[in-house]
Amino acid sequence: MCEVPQKHWRPFVSAVPFVGPNTSPRSNGRRARFAVTGIALLMCAACASLPKTHTCSPSSALADTADSTSLGRAAARRMTELNGPSGINLIPDGPDALLARLTLVDLAERSLDLQYYAWHDDTVGKLLIGAVMRAAERGVRVRLLIDDVGASPDDGTLLLLDAHPNIEVRLFNPISSRSVKALWMITDFSRVNRRMHNKSITADNQMTIVGGRNIGDEYFEASTAMNYADLDALAIGAAVAAVSARFDRYWSSPIVYGITELRHESPAAGDLERAAAGLRAFEQQQRDKPYAQAMRESRLSQELRDGRVSFSPARIEVTSDDPIKVEHPGKDPSQNLMPQLRPQFDGARESVMLVSPYFVPRKGGVEFLRSLRARGVRVRVLTNGLASTDVLPVFGKYKKYRRQLLEAGIELYEIDPAYDLDGPAGPLQTSDDAKAPRAALHGKVLTFDCLQFFVGSMNLDPRSAFTNTEIGFLVDAPEVAGPLCKGLDETFARGAFRLELTTTSNGARHLEWVDTDKGREQRFTSEPRASRWQRFKALVYGILPIESLM
Repeated sequence: MCEVPQKHWRPFVSAVPFVGPNTSPRSNGRRARFAVTGIALLMCAACASLPKTHTCSPSSALADTADSTSLGRAAARRMTELNGPSGINLIPDGPDALLARLTLVDLAERSLDLQYYAWHDDTVGKLLIGAVMRAAERGVRVRLLIDDVGASPDDGTLLLLDAHPNIEVRLFNPISSRSVKALWMITDFSRVNRRMHNKSITADNQMTIVGGRNIGDEYFEASTAMNYADLDALAIGAAVAAVSARFDRYWSSPIVYGITELRHESPAAGDLERAAAGLRAFEQQQRDKPYAQAMRESRLSQELRDGRVSFSPARIEVTSDDPIKVEHPGKDPSQNLMPQLRPQFDGARESVMLVSPYFVPRKGGVEFLRSLRARGVRVRVLTNGLASTDVLPVFGKYKKYRRQLLEAGIELYEIDPAYDLDGPAGPLQTSDDAKAPRAALHGKVLTFDCLQFFVGSMNLDPRSAFTNTEIGFLVDAPEVAGPLCKGLDETFARGAFRLELTTTSNGARHLEWVDTDKGREQRFTSEPRASRWQRFKALVYGILPIESLM
């Protein structure tokens, strides 16, 4: 924990009153004072700095939980049945992925370590934070490490959580000025542009989940607007200790700060209890919603509670960026996560599949994939199309490489936003004829000859390669990789458009998108399901010199 100067603070109460359209001299005076105050805040932001020393106490993963916790005993029973150092269970289904997290939190008896880039203040975010608070009430030690830019909770909410004696909240590479964070992102861009994109949750140092999902409705098929196709891996055995070791490295990094090192206030008496009561009431309100019903029917959750989860034997190498990637940018890029996967690409003999929602290969990536094709390796890429992407600037840069990839013999697919993820209606769905949420790709998966695979947080773009930190599992488990490849084959066939270069009668070549779902072929000569406005914006982003930031 951190030493905290005691200064009361009332959460969720604005310090600045609403100013209406009054034009009286008195109002004009108030406006002038607000303007002066705003200028003063901007000047303060320009000279703000992070604390020079850390006051938070060091801590590390608990090492004595194998025999003393129910999760430890359950993991030990499963490991005796496996012929391998680790066990793995893939979780492609959104409701299952949320239930797995909630169940691990509910079953934890000693510790919870959570590391996330994004944590939204929505249904999923509230359900999980409510479960975490209940765990803390049971005496579970909670360490919550979140990215300062990606996560939604404001400082007041984080201070409220940290006020619990069993919860400690730390922020990765935080913005110095807490009052005008947006301005500071501009004035200190070279530093704060570098973010922690990792995603993991570990219970009692015995079971862990690593994958592509942040904490928010759309990552668990719980949104009424857009839902992501994603993938997580639940693991036991040696992989868990490796994830915990990496968590400890981040937790103790000099660029990680406790929330109370940045803000020296503490909640007023009773605020924590009222927040917990509000979360319990919110959870009660969700019990009759369609999504909650789907969660209750999750077989995975019940198997976790009964200690009957099926794991496949696997050799799992926990691959990750060290926080030194942000502490000392560019010091040794060869140690970044992406180069760690080079041996798997070099060893591939038959096929490689690349699944990445944000795919910007650049010239070097195109040439590398071309070299794989030159030695007979089949290369297939699945990414977002214009109508499914949620980050148009990235798409604007990706689209200029499509023709080069196809000419190099790469098979290119873009997810269909109308693809049915087989998810239930979201928790806010109110009518049977409401518009179905669109689908988007968010999973990050690489397969090598359908014998080995990678699953984690890393996209195939410059940001993941050089700027952000990432984590993932490199898994050697043919009995898991085979079915994973078959599932991806089905997604290529049913849930994506295949891109082709077609030659016209006058010899010109142009892109076409081919839809082969439902046994018939349909071709499009422009971005399917995309509007003219989307096409125009993608064109503009493609021109801007921002590729290294993508």
